[in-house]
Amino acid sequence: MSTYNKKLIIKEGFLTDFVATVRDSSGNIVDLTVYDSVKFIMVNSSDVIKVNATATFISKTAGTVTYSFVAADVDTIDTYKAYFAFYTGDAKKLASPPTYFEIQIVKDYLP
Repeated sequence: MSTYNKKLIIKEGFLTDFVATVRDSSGNIVDLTVYDSVKFIMVNSSDVIKVNATATFISKTAGTVTYSFVAADVDTIDTYKAYFAFYTGDAKKLASPPTYFEIQIVKDYLP
């Protein structure tokens, strides 16, 4: 079972930017300068990938990244596992730091 470092609750259909600081298992900020690109991955409760999209580095040395949700990302109520995956210039995926997130998409009851 994954350990989640953060939990985010989003109303169905609500578009927002998700900003995260990547930390290692000891809680230290991960220096991301060795990576050339980053993707945001979000998997639903049936282990089906819902999002596999390009994310953005805010500060590689500060370990911060961001992803901007689009409508298709937040259109289905569920609880998701999410993480950022990091790649070198040859598009080879390197081991992702152990920062996982739980994202819940919940019903918006306001008219």
